[in-house]
Amino acid sequence: MGATATRRPRAMVVDEVWRELHGVEPLSGPDGGPLSRTVKLILDPLVIRPVQNPACAGPVISSDGAELLATRLHASADLLRATAAWFTLLKRVRRALRITEGNPQDLYFQRCFELAATAGPPDSDRGESIAANTLRDVHEY
Repeated sequence: MGATATRRPRAMVVDEVWRELHGVEPLSGPDGGPLSRTVKLILDPLVIRPVQNPACAGPVISSDGAELLATRLHASADLLRATAAWFTLLKRVRRALRITEGNPQDLYFQRCFELAATAGPPDSDRGESIAANTLRDVHEY
Protein backbone atom coordinates (compact mmCIF):
# COMPACT_ATOMS: atom_id res chain seq x y z
CA MET A 1 0.00 0.00 0.00
CA GLY A 2 1.16 3.52 -0.78
CA ALA A 3 1.21 6.55 1.46
CA THR A 4 -2.24 7.58 0.24
CA ALA A 5 -3.77 4.52 1.94
CA THR A 6 -2.93 6.01 5.34
CA ARG A 7 -4.40 9.43 4.56
CA ARG A 8 -8.01 10.22 5.43
CA PRO A 9 -10.34 13.15 4.99
CA ARG A 10 -10.03 15.31 8.10
CA ALA A 11 -13.78 15.97 8.24
CA MET A 12 -14.43 12.23 8.32
CA VAL A 13 -12.05 11.75 11.23
CA VAL A 14 -13.65 14.63 13.17
CA ASP A 15 -17.11 13.21 12.51
CA GLU A 16 -16.17 9.68 13.61
CA VAL A 17 -14.50 10.81 16.82
CA TRP A 18 -17.32 13.28 17.59
CA ARG A 19 -19.88 10.46 17.43
CA GLU A 20 -17.93 8.62 20.14
CA LEU A 21 -18.44 11.53 22.56
CA HIS A 22 -21.52 11.59 24.77
CA GLY A 23 -23.28 14.67 26.11
CA VAL A 24 -22.41 16.94 23.19
CA GLU A 25 -25.79 16.70 21.44
CA PRO A 26 -26.53 20.46 21.73
CA LEU A 27 -23.44 21.05 19.57
CA SER A 28 -24.41 18.30 17.10
CA GLY A 29 -26.58 18.11 14.03
CA PRO A 30 -29.60 15.84 13.66
CA ASP A 31 -27.36 13.11 12.21
CA GLY A 32 -25.14 13.11 15.32
CA GLY A 33 -22.08 14.72 13.77
CA PRO A 34 -20.74 18.10 14.85
CA LEU A 35 -22.48 21.16 13.46
CA SER A 36 -20.36 23.06 10.94
CA ARG A 37 -20.39 26.00 13.37
CA THR A 38 -19.13 23.68 16.12
CA VAL A 39 -16.13 22.84 13.96
CA LYS A 40 -15.61 26.45 12.86
CA LEU A 41 -16.11 28.19 16.21
CA ILE A 42 -15.07 25.62 18.81
CA LEU A 43 -13.20 22.58 17.52
CA ASP A 44 -10.76 24.18 15.08
CA PRO A 45 -9.75 27.32 16.99
CA LEU A 46 -10.06 26.06 20.57
CA VAL A 47 -9.54 22.28 20.62
CA ILE A 48 -7.77 21.00 17.49
CA ARG A 49 -5.76 24.15 16.83
CA PRO A 50 -4.46 23.18 13.38
CA VAL A 51 -1.98 26.07 13.26
CA GLN A 52 -0.26 24.72 16.38
CA ASN A 53 -0.83 21.12 15.31
CA PRO A 54 -0.10 21.04 11.56
CA ALA A 55 -0.56 17.27 11.44
CA CYS A 56 -4.27 17.99 12.09
CA ALA A 57 -4.50 20.66 9.37
CA GLY A 58 -5.68 20.41 5.80
CA PRO A 59 -8.54 18.58 4.14
CA VAL A 60 -6.69 15.23 4.20
CA ILE A 61 -4.53 14.11 7.12
CA SER A 62 -2.10 11.28 7.76
CA SER A 63 -2.76 8.45 10.17
CA ASP A 64 -0.53 10.27 12.70
CA GLY A 65 -2.60 13.41 12.20
CA ALA A 66 -5.81 11.43 12.65
CA GLU A 67 -4.47 9.92 15.86
CA LEU A 68 -3.45 13.33 17.20
CA LEU A 69 -6.81 14.82 16.25
CA ALA A 70 -8.67 11.98 17.98
CA THR A 71 -6.48 12.36 21.07
CA ARG A 72 -7.16 16.12 21.25
CA LEU A 73 -10.93 15.62 20.90
CA HIS A 74 -11.09 12.83 23.48
CA ALA A 75 -8.91 14.84 25.89
CA SER A 76 -11.40 17.72 25.59
CA ALA A 77 -14.53 15.58 26.01
CA ASP A 78 -15.39 16.89 29.49
CA LEU A 79 -14.82 20.46 28.36
CA LEU A 80 -17.02 19.89 25.30
CA ARG A 81 -19.77 18.38 27.46
CA ALA A 82 -19.63 21.40 29.77
CA THR A 83 -19.72 23.69 26.70
CA ALA A 84 -22.86 21.90 25.50
CA ALA A 85 -24.46 22.26 28.94
CA TRP A 86 -23.70 25.99 29.01
CA PHE A 87 -25.12 26.40 25.51
CA THR A 88 -28.35 24.69 26.56
CA LEU A 89 -28.58 26.92 29.64
CA LEU A 90 -27.82 30.12 27.73
CA LYS A 91 -30.54 29.30 25.19
CA ARG A 92 -33.04 28.68 27.99
CA VAL A 93 -32.16 31.93 29.78
CA ARG A 94 -32.18 33.75 26.43
CA ARG A 95 -35.80 32.65 25.89
CA ALA A 96 -36.72 33.72 29.43
CA LEU A 97 -35.18 37.15 28.80
CA ARG A 98 -36.99 37.31 25.45
CA ILE A 99 -33.79 37.92 23.50
CA THR A 100 -34.32 37.23 19.82
CA GLU A 101 -31.53 38.98 17.93
CA GLY A 102 -28.60 37.10 16.50
CA ASN A 103 -27.80 33.46 15.92
CA PRO A 104 -27.21 31.73 19.29
CA GLN A 105 -24.50 29.48 17.85
CA ASP A 106 -22.53 32.40 16.43
CA LEU A 107 -23.00 34.51 19.54
CA TYR A 108 -22.57 31.92 22.29
CA PHE A 109 -20.49 28.93 21.20
CA GLN A 110 -17.13 30.45 22.09
CA ARG A 111 -18.53 32.08 25.24
CA CYS A 112 -19.88 28.71 26.36
CA PHE A 113 -16.47 27.14 25.78
CA GLU A 114 -14.90 29.93 27.84
CA LEU A 115 -17.42 29.37 30.64
CA ALA A 116 -16.75 25.63 30.53
CA ALA A 117 -13.00 26.24 30.73
CA THR A 118 -13.23 28.71 33.62
CA ALA A 119 -16.25 27.49 35.60
CA GLY A 120 -16.75 23.87 34.55
CA PRO A 121 -20.30 22.73 33.86
CA PRO A 122 -23.11 25.01 35.02
CA ASP A 123 -24.25 24.36 38.57
CA SER A 124 -27.69 24.82 40.05
CA ASP A 125 -26.55 27.57 42.43
CA ARG A 126 -24.89 30.03 40.08
CA GLY A 127 -25.45 28.74 36.56
CA GLU A 128 -28.50 30.82 35.69
CA SER A 129 -27.05 34.07 37.04
CA ILE A 130 -23.79 33.48 35.16
CA ALA A 131 -25.80 32.75 32.00
CA ALA A 132 -27.90 35.90 32.44
CA ASN A 133 -24.79 38.02 33.00
CA THR A 134 -23.14 36.49 29.94
CA LEU A 135 -26.20 37.26 27.83
CA ARG A 136 -26.29 40.84 29.12
CA ASP A 137 -22.63 41.21 28.22
CA VAL A 138 -23.08 39.73 24.72
CA HIS A 139 -26.17 41.79 23.97
CA GLU A 140 -24.95 44.88 25.85
CA TYR A 141 -28.09 45.54 27.88
